[in-house]
Amino acid sequence: MGAMREAMLREMALRGLAPRTQQAYVGWMVRLVSKTRVPADQLSESQVRTYLANLSQRGLSASTMNQAISAVRLGAYDYLTKPYRMADIEVLVRRAFEKRELARENTLLH
Repeated sequence: MGAMREAMLREMALRGLAPRTQQAYVGWMVRLVSKTRVPADQLSESQVRTYLANLSQRGLSASTMNQAISAVRLGAYDYLTKPYRMADIEVLVRRAFEKRELARENTLLH
């Protein structure tokens, strides 16, 4: 996770996250990569969702699940490493649109 870890640490520092939070977030990403056996920059959305679903089935507390989700969101979705590749940008944009659509659908259901 070398370059991804460094990018994630830079992003967390920019956001002002506490050192302990940064350590916990990196830990969640390390566990995700270890469990899926896929490099962080090659994880698919379905692999991330499966990992998080498996965590939720383990009976973790709501705050622990929130931390895992926040860590994975930051680590897997919220930044791009340099140099930028067009394929990475396309994936990020597609995910952003999908997230917006899901939020819209969720609002319509309530």
